Amino acid sequence: MKDFPKLTWHNVIEDPSKERNENSTSHRGVTMVIDKGVPLQYFIDYLILCSKYIDVIKLGFGTSALYPIDILKEKIKVAKQFDITIVPGGTFMEVAILHNKVDTYLATCEQYGFNGIEISDGTISLSVKERNALIKKAIRPHWKVITEYGKKIWGSSLQVDAFIDTVQSDLTAGSSFVIIEGRETGKGVGIYDDEGKADQEKLHLVEKKLGSMNHIMWEAPLKSQQVFFIQSYGANVNLGNICYDDVLALEWIVNRKLDNFFKVS
Repeated sequence: MKDFPKLTWHNVIEDPSKERNENSTSHRGVTMVIDKGVPLQYFIDYLILCSKYIDVIKLGFGTSALYPIDILKEKIKVAKQFDITIVPGGTFMEVAILHNKVDTYLATCEQYGFNGIEISDGTISLSVKERNALIKKAIRPHWKVITEYGKKIWGSSLQVDAFIDTVQSDLTAGSSFVIIEGRETGKGVGIYDDEGKADQEKLHLVEKKLGSMNHIMWEAPLKSQQVFFIQSYGANVNLGNICYDDVLALEWIVNRKLDNFFKVS
């Protein structure tokens, strides 16, 4: 009887397109999940299932302050065990800025074990100088500093020139990458219209002026937006505000090429 090689699902379906870059020395698409407060056991079980496809978890808004401390610390510990960057939401930092408690806030985040921090001005106003100072203040050897551009107000839109200047300034100051505000709805803000469709003209201008998109993350909570960015910028585009339930589906979209799928040569 003929011997067949042992097959597993991963032999067959893992990255059939060969487009997702697994080379650690090159850019690989980053996926950021937004956590709005899922229970601890769900969190653990989900990371056992999907941690390979998650790079960053953001504890959305100021929800970190509502956790029992032991649960918060355990979530942070588990995320780090799976080599995932876990950060409190940028809105939490904005509250600290308003109350002049940035140093206390950063020290508290460090004490709880976070390995990343997000700096944004979605509900407040920061000058470039203030923004750069916050980035430099937040830098730690064991932290990833992430910044966000854009306002959370409905109807606010991406200003291309200001965005380009902010990205270049943030990265120079020490930010790992810059997130483009899309909120958890993906509608009526940033590059999205009221229906969640992206302004392609502005995106073309951004790409033309910025060049590399390796340090840009697009908040794309809607499946149609995820598909759009993958089709526009390839499998290694950085996407944020992904719901837990969408992580595996997103990875499938990234990896699939149905025309040749399961075709026997």
